[in-house]
Amino acid sequence: ANEMLMAGREKEFVTAVLWKHRHYSPAGIFGSDVIFDKILEKALTPKIPFPPFLDKLNYICGGGIPSGAIVNILAPSGVGKTSLVNQCVLHWIKQKLNPGVVSLEADLGDYGENILGAHMEQKLQLIVDPQDKFNAISGMQKEAEKLFINEDGRPSFYVIDERGDYENLQPKIEELIISCNSKIVIIDVL
Repeated sequence: ANEMLMAGREKEFVTAVLWKHRHYSPAGIFGSDVIFDKILEKALTPKIPFPPFLDKLNYICGGGIPSGAIVNILAPSGVGKTSLVNQCVLHWIKQKLNPGVVSLEADLGDYGENILGAHMEQKLQLIVDPQDKFNAISGMQKEAEKLFINEDGRPSFYVIDERGDYENLQPKIEELIISCNSKIVIIDVL
């Protein structure tokens, strides 16, 4: 304060003390004096768009899912939430977002079959005979490699294959984000 007054910066000192200081508020409670800065910060938050078939949802959400947001897709059992999410995952794979999937209902093989079937637009679960299913899936190997492996040889997405060990789930999700560079994490079902 003395240095500012000695340097003839009285107006700057008065403005800083009277107008630019933050008033006290308890932790987790914000005064309206900080809202404008938060609005500007939010404006720069990148968004992850949904696939083109959900353009109306992208419009409603102002361009997609804000980075860092939690989005819940809720509907009664059996109406197609997983099918919808799998189509989103396919889109995000193509967008090189390295999606991370926590599949709480399907094991790794089942999830792979579901996402490959969605990619091939074929319901592989409907092939009843094991040998017929094996032969059909074997014939899809080149398409599966295009889906599962990026051009640089790295995986195109990651799956946490856990059902039951929920205490270890958070650190594994953090690993998806940090080590695998997943830009979006899908938990099916919550």
